[in-house]
Order: sequence, then C-alpha cells, then structure tokens
Amino acid sequence: MLSRCRSHCHAGEIHFVVVGVLLQVGSIATESVRLTLVQILLQKRGIKMNPVSTLYHIAPCCFVFLFLPFIYIELPKMVNDPNLVVNVPLLLVSAACAFALNMSVFLLIGKTSALTMNVAGVMKDWLLILLSVVLYGSTVTRTQLMGYGLAFVGVMYYNFQKVEQMKQQAAAQAKAPEKQPLTSVETPKSDH
Repeated sequence: MLSRCRSHCHAGEIHFVVVGVLLQVGSIATESVRLTLVQILLQKRGIKMNPVSTLYHIAPCCFVFLFLPFIYIELPKMVNDPNLVVNVPLLLVSAACAFALNMSVFLLIGKTSALTMNVAGVMKDWLLILLSVVLYGSTVTRTQLMGYGLAFVGVMYYNFQKVEQMKQQAAAQAKAPEKQPLTSVETPKSDH
C-alpha cells in the first residue's frame, strides 16, 4: 500500500516527502488554533486588548515553547560551530521585523477574524511561490497550478461573500430605527 501511495502521491509533487507533508499539516493545524485563540483574546467582550497588550501576554508563552527546542536542537550546533558569527545589527533588524509582523497580525485579527488572516496567508504563499519561480527557477507542475487556481477561486469566493455580508449589514443598519430615542427637554411643572 505504501508503494502505491508513493506512486500516486508523487504525481502531484516533484519532491514528495511524507514527513514533510505531515509536518506541514501539523503546522497548519497549530497555526489555526493559535490564530483562533488570538481572535478570542482580541474580540471577547469584557476584555479590552489591543495588539501591544496581546503580544505582552502571548510572547512569554511563545518564548518558553521555542526556547526548549532551541536548547536541545539549535544551541549545541551553535556552540560547536567555530565559524559561527552573530551579526547583531541583522539580528536586531530581524527582531524589529518580527515585532512589526506580530503587531500587524494582531491588528488584522482584531479588526477582522482569524479566517481573514488565513486567507491573507494563502495570498502570501502565492507570492512566495512566484518569487521562487522567478528568482530560483523552481518548477511548478500542472497539478500544482490547478491547486493554486482552486485556492484562488476559494479566496475570491470568500472575498465576495465578505463584501456581500458587509452590504447586507449596511443596508440593515440604514433601515433600522434609532436604537435610543432623542432626549427631549422637559419643562418643570409649576405648582399653580
């Protein structure tokens, strides 16, 4: 059965690796959970969190979960590499870019939703693939192009539905009567 899977799976991917696909699926699942939890933090009623305060609460948790693998996987390689040179200015620029990226992600999720963030991620993937083809001459198969086309149709349909939903909400608000009555000034009654 595994050999049959290899022959069929290989048809759509140039360099198909099962472990890579499983890691990618796990990455997508955990990223979706993370974005949904961030959306809950940013949009839950009673909790007023902006992108900076959200990062303030999320960053320590991310640090712990990334620091543990760093100690066991990356740190020994770094310590044993005599050619390692740490470019501090480049490291600081990279940290600033990561901070800006997190702020923009939290702002986007706070104003829209985690689903919108995932759709934006699909467009980012298209740009990465295009740059890979243009800069490095990477090969893209017909099956992959069909998959990208299907994703494109999905993104367009999602955007169309969002626009229609916004139009319906705007029309409903325009037709709805005032929720609060205008305040009127009452004249005090005289005792005459």
